Order: sequence, then structure tokens, then C-alpha cells
Amino acid sequence: MLRNRLLLILKIACFCLFFGRAWQHLVWDIPIRSLLWDQELMEVLITWLTDMSWQEYATSTLQDTFIQTGKIVFGVFYLICALLCFFVNEKRKWIGNVLLVATFFLICLAFLYYKERFFHLGQLLEYTTQIATPILLYLFVYTDIINKRLILFGKIAIALTFICHGLYAIGYYPQPGNFVDMVIQNTFISESSAKSFLRLVGLIDILIGIAIFIPIVWRFFIWYALIWGFLTAAVRVTTNFYMDFPWQSLNQWTPEMLYRIPHGMIPLFVLILANSLKSAKEEILQFKKRSYFSTNEK
Repeated sequence: MLRNRLLLILKIACFCLFFGRAWQHLVWDIPIRSLLWDQELMEVLITWLTDMSWQEYATSTLQDTFIQTGKIVFGVFYLICALLCFFVNEKRKWIGNVLLVATFFLICLAFLYYKERFFHLGQLLEYTTQIATPILLYLFVYTDIINKRLILFGKIAIALTFICHGLYAIGYYPQPGNFVDMVIQNTFISESSAKSFLRLVGLIDILIGIAIFIPIVWRFFIWYALIWGFLTAAVRVTTNFYMDFPWQSLNQWTPEMLYRIPHGMIPLFVLILANSLKSAKEEILQFKKRSYFSTNEK
């Protein structure tokens, strides 16, 4: 059944997202230090909560306690959300509400990256597809929103992610070194050629973000977004996998792959849902034609 297939796509996307973020929080790191070490923002709150001066706080182990405790709490929460994804149905709206709370924390995480990366708007909006994934699941299961609006919401999320990714690739923002490294390791070209290749890919990403709203050609570009979304998620592992250190490689890079899986799954969801609407429209037209000819024959 089509609805079950679409629901499964969203559940898998949400599971990968939350499981990847849980893995990141429990094993690796999050950009919380850029907030907790910001004296201008945090001094009043810290002195009010702890009765410590900023100098005492900055030289104590308290901040590390905050960080480690917060990582564990949110890591466990995301892990629970990942497991709950497969139990989502119309009768369990409380699960949907839990996922919305998790979405709020994903937005907070995006703002932490936004602050850490020098307040580049592209850095913030690049997470739109990830943030939209549990929202799409909630809307699909618990509301009566029409499918055309779901498609539009999904397209907007995809467009923002790809355009912002493209802005980094073309060099509008500084080209990330890991982008260049991944291209070199996968294509064995020079650094200058890798940067030129990234600029080309970035232009295509920006084109995708625009073209998926053009009725005649959007399906071609959503297919590209689907393939490119899965590919850019997978290369996090394939590029950084070393046979001498298999577990270390997988442990470090699998979470980065997992929470990027929605970059391919959401285009897939949008494509299948849109194709189902097109098929339904064609069936209605065929039915009307048959009715018209049968009436004329009589």
C-alpha cells in the first residue's frame, strides 16, 4: 500500500537521523563549548546559577560537567526517539509530540553550529532537511494536510539544504577542507582541480534548489537530489574508512552518514508522493473520458 510505503520511508529517515545524532552525542562531541565559553552571553546566567565569578567558572571543571551531562542526557533522548520512530501510528500521538520536542532540540543544535561557524546563515539553513524530517512524519501521520502541501514543504526543505551546501562548495563561504579532501580521496585529482570540481558541483546544487519548483523539469532534478543526497551521506564512511582501523573508522564516520540519510530519503518521499498524485489525476481523466464516450454512445 502506498501510504505504508511512504510512512516507512519517513520512519527510516527519522530513525537514521536520531540514531546518528544519539551516536554523536554519546560517543563524540557537539558544539556546545562555543556557547558555554561565551562570556558575553553566559556570564550573567552562570553567576546567577552557580554563585561563581566568570573567572572561577572558566577555570573550574563545572563547564565540563555541564557538557558531559548534557551530551549523555540528549544522546539517550535521541536514542529513545530513534526507537520510537518505528512505533508511530495514528493512535500514538504522544510519540509524535515527543518527536516534535526532539525537533526543537535539533533546531537548537543547528543554532550551535551556526554560532560555531561564524554565524553563516548557510550553515544554519543547511540543516533544514534534517529538521523537516520528523515534522514531515508528524504531518503525514497526525494531520489532514493535503499531499500537495507536504510536497511543497519537502521541496522547500530540500532546496534550502542544497542551496546552502552549494554556497559552501562554490566558495561564497570558505570552502570546507573536508569537502576538498573527500573529492581528492575519491577522484585522485589535484587540490586545485578538486576545488574547481566543487565549484561546479556547488552550482549544480544551487540549480537543483531552484529547478525542483519548475513543473516541467522538477522530476529530473529531484532524482539528482535523491542520488546526490545518498551519495554524499555514504562518502562520509567510504572516504574515511581505513582497513588498518576498521572499527575506529566506522565508529567515527557512521553517525555522520546516518544523520545525512534524510538528504536522500526526503527527495524519495517527495518523488513517490508526487508520482502517486500524478497517477491518480491520470486515472480520473481516463474515467472522465470513458464516461464522456459512453454517454455519447447512448
